[in-house]
Amino acid sequence: MKTHLALFVFVSGLAGCGSVVDTGGSTSTAASSGSGGDGGIGGGSSGAGGFGAGPSAPCVPAEGPEGPPSPLCGPGATPCQVLHDELLPVPPAFRNDAPALSLGASCQPQILFSSAENGQYNGFYAARKAPGDWQVSPTPFAMATAGLVSVGAGLPVALVNDGAFGASLWSFTAEGWVLVADVPAAGTHLARGFALGKHGELFAGFRGPGDELLFGRYGSSWNVEALGGTPSPFAVAVSPEGVPHMVAWEAKSGAWALHWHAPPLPDEILLPLEGSLLADLQRPALAVTAADEVNPEGRPHVLHLTPVPPEIPGPELELSYATRTGEHHWTQWPIEPVEPGTTVIPLGIVTDGAASVRLFYARSKFDAPSAGQLVVASRDPSFGLSQAVVAEGFSPIGATFERDGAGRIHVALYEFHATSDIGVRYLVLGP
Repeated sequence: MKTHLALFVFVSGLAGCGSVVDTGGSTSTAASSGSGGDGGIGGGSSGAGGFGAGPSAPCVPAEGPEGPPSPLCGPGATPCQVLHDELLPVPPAFRNDAPALSLGASCQPQILFSSAENGQYNGFYAARKAPGDWQVSPTPFAMATAGLVSVGAGLPVALVNDGAFGASLWSFTAEGWVLVADVPAAGTHLARGFALGKHGELFAGFRGPGDELLFGRYGSSWNVEALGGTPSPFAVAVSPEGVPHMVAWEAKSGAWALHWHAPPLPDEILLPLEGSLLADLQRPALAVTAADEVNPEGRPHVLHLTPVPPEIPGPELELSYATRTGEHHWTQWPIEPVEPGTTVIPLGIVTDGAASVRLFYARSKFDAPSAGQLVVASRDPSFGLSQAVVAEGFSPIGATFERDGAGRIHVALYEFHATSDIGVRYLVLGP
């Protein structure tokens, strides 16, 4: 079980800080170089507004519905219905992390995904022209992983990693993909390790080749600073107030812990860990809702796996939800144990920006992929945590999520096949 999951996680030892246990139609190219910088590790000023506008207003789907957005679907009174379910017309292949998803002005999905063949990383860009009709084109850049956001009127902007610690920023124009700027520091990142700020700035989290925890900002140029050390890439999210948040595994004073960062605030320990850091643990999901009395920078929410104390009989791992309820204080709620034969994978968190939170995860079965499930959970202050199966018949291993102006949830995911190769699926969920 754990061996398969480790294929999709970048893992290496963090020297001197405890052990990491690995259990397991064509697009044209317009090559214009972007601005660089000369400060920090490899950056210049981190001025805001590199692309002018901040996040575009939530897109409105061309096919409706009209009116205010529907509430988030999930367990309980508004269960998630699968409105669209489409497999992209691409052969299964080995792929890393998760596909990257953004939405155009009319909510048309745009997906970046990769493949790895004979030691070569290849990138592909898929645009949906109509239900079931996808235009898939190779990218002009090598790609192992990528993050994707939409700025202004739905302009796709991608942060691409080439699989060899090289990252670069690209935008998609009428001429095709245009190079904006290379990242002036070596690092790898996740699809959910790239986020758009309130005023058009871009934020990214990188794991460096020496296991550095690097935080990047792009405004008019890149600024990259080291915040610590981590054995794997990590998630980045931006609050409605515009503050970037990160969660990453770090070992300080020889002890592993899951840390929360919201620069320039001091980091906090979200979850201490006794013993070794399993590869299965290194996929926490992160989202941030609006500020409250104890979280003026926005309230972070984390979906993660945690080891069960060895003195407790039963499964070794448990899926949990954590949120910050005070300075240096995090409240944890267990969701479900990881049963034998099932790999539970945190996939992502969707919010309405205010207080509603939906936690998406996979119950994947690598020995029988068609028995897998996509699951959503939420916490009700009165009734506690509940969960519901959203879709089944496939085993997700990585996903990205976007909510549109009608309240629907768009999902791009990788799914594991019995051949050990991976397909690409697109879903739309709504009440």
